[in-house]
Amino acid sequence: MNKFLSTGFRSAGIAVAALTTVVVAHDAAAQNIAAGAAKADSCTGCHGIAGISEYGDWPSLRGQKAEYLVTQLTDYREGRRENPIMKRVAQALSDADIADLAAYFSSLALTPPLASAEGTRLRIRDVNGGIVIMLAGPSSADPAVANLKSGSPVTELERSGDWVRVRAEPSVEGWIHASLLVEETGA
Repeated sequence: MNKFLSTGFRSAGIAVAALTTVVVAHDAAAQNIAAGAAKADSCTGCHGIAGISEYGDWPSLRGQKAEYLVTQLTDYREGRRENPIMKRVAQALSDADIADLAAYFSSLALTPPLASAEGTRLRIRDVNGGIVIMLAGPSSADPAVANLKSGSPVTELERSGDWVRVRAEPSVEGWIHASLLVEETGA
């Protein structure tokens, strides 16, 4: 009986230790994400707000794997990867800064969530060049219907995957990728 109790208490102790480790690891990850969000402002000039790049020369960081981001930033910092701007930025980052930024950008969904309700007021995200092309269907292979200026208000009609069918004034309807839309605020 003593052997059973001893083994039972030992197992319970191991389970508690494992649970504590998971909770502490989760808290540390949450802290890294919050710290990364606070440090990410300097990335927005090239990599876009919330990690969605509007420029073809710079990749989007949103939704990238943390390990990938850590490797890339470390390689820039150590000179294994060449880019004068990124080298200068990465050299100012500590290992903790790199881990925090990687945790933040990897925690973001690839497509930013939007309200999924018919009639939701949205607007076109500010994009390089100032124009977003509205398409006839939910695919980049579909023909263009209209050009909309950044900031234009639209109304959501339906969704299909990452695409949103919208109505723009005056009564033009078509499809726009969800990453190019943001919810209207203060309307």
